[in-house]
Amino acid sequence: VVIMQNTFVEAFEMASLIVRNVDNNVANALKVQARRHGISVEAEHRRILEQALIRTKKNLSPRF
Repeated sequence: VVIMQNTFVEAFEMASLIVRNVDNNVANALKVQARRHGISVEAEHRRILEQALIRTKKNLSPRF
């Protein structure tokens, strides 16, 4: 279940996500990866989502 809530931060609209029922192995892997990158779990989660979903001009083709 993903819950999205929009908030306004410094005139930019930002969504808040709550992800439920995440497998413990996935959650632990996220924590480990965040530690390796020296960032918070929340920042790592944002980084992964942005990397997976935001396509640059170089990468416009779908991955599937």
